[in-house]
Amino acid sequence: MEQVRYGTFATVLSSNLENITTQLRSLTWLLSAFTFELLSEIILIIKFQNVIICIPVFARVMTAVADSPLFFHDPLAPDMRELTLSGDEAVHAGRSRRLGPGDGIALTNGRGLLGIGTVEEVTRQPPSMRVSVEHCSLVRAPATEVVLATALPKGDRLNTLLDMATQLGMQVFQPLDCVRSVVRHQQKMTDRFRRVVMSAAKQCRQTRFPRIEEPRSVQQLLAGNGHDAAVIYGEPSGDSLCLAAQGIIRRPPRVVIVVGPEGGFDNGELELLRNCSAMAVNCGSLILRTETAALALLTTADQWLSTLPETA
Repeated sequence: MEQVRYGTFATVLSSNLENITTQLRSLTWLLSAFTFELLSEIILIIKFQNVIICIPVFARVMTAVADSPLFFHDPLAPDMRELTLSGDEAVHAGRSRRLGPGDGIALTNGRGLLGIGTVEEVTRQPPSMRVSVEHCSLVRAPATEVVLATALPKGDRLNTLLDMATQLGMQVFQPLDCVRSVVRHQQKMTDRFRRVVMSAAKQCRQTRFPRIEEPRSVQQLLAGNGHDAAVIYGEPSGDSLCLAAQGIIRRPPRVVIVVGPEGGFDNGELELLRNCSAMAVNCGSLILRTETAALALLTTADQWLSTLPETA
């Protein structure tokens, strides 16, 4: 398969109207054959009766397709032409994914860089994999940064929350220390958080791994937000997000989703949220666990953001 090598793709279609449909079909097939779409824009240039028409078509950035698994490697740079995977990533690539010489592979540094390469050599002991890098570039960051600020659920439910939240587009994980929190953040948890979100990000082909913040109280969280952030929290008496946010007509640069512990926010925390014009959103008629409420709000926020134009 070929790889896209430019941020903008342009093609000139024939002035013969009978051939335009055929050429458009060929162009569609060509784009679908790429292992990766690093396109920020597709431009169709149609020449008809001495008039040239340029049609920009927005193409959502696809970080990878299913047949090119994504692996972590840092450092990674646009001018890098060869690298060696080692340790756990090499074991996963060689043994779990059974990659061998000639297979395509994708690489990221977890901060937006995406490399496309080919496996050249596999060494079993110690495990390593030599990769030739054919293309490496920076994938455009999402227009809106999605922050999940939540009290920590118990046990393995925390891993489930981080895994699924990453798959749903969470970009920042903010542990929330609430008055009624049962589980308190410990420093040793941070490495575990990073392992879980990295695994989930690679699985769903994200080139930007979620950032893990230090724990904050509700007051500290709200004090640190800019005026242009949209703050959402779950509240049984709240409205749907579409009603609560009907005054917002463009994508905010930052959305903060605030989820309390299973005992709920105390009155002081609720007052802080209301005073900062946070949007109270109803997650349904049932009482949800912390991780379920977080995932429900993430999904609702993603659907809402998809209806808003980006800020100019």
